[in-house]
Amino acid sequence: MKTNDNQEIYIYSSQHNNNNERQLNELREKVRNDPHNFYTYSENYLSLSIDPWTLEQQTKKDRSLSNSVCKFCN
Repeated sequence: MKTNDNQEIYIYSSQHNNNNERQLNELREKVRNDPHNFYTYSENYLSLSIDPWTLEQQTKKDRSLSNSVCKFCN
């Protein structure tokens, strides 16, 4: 299966170019780049907000921040 931009995608979750992961990454990118809105899965409540970062991205960001803070502590 191919996307509109001619990329290969797969329907199974264990495969590398999974379509659901691709869509979720696109949504995360949209959320990160729109600071004026708050995105949730519900129209009526602010619960279930969409996390704009994956766990790996957040961990890397936290490490970078902690390293920069530690440099100022010494």
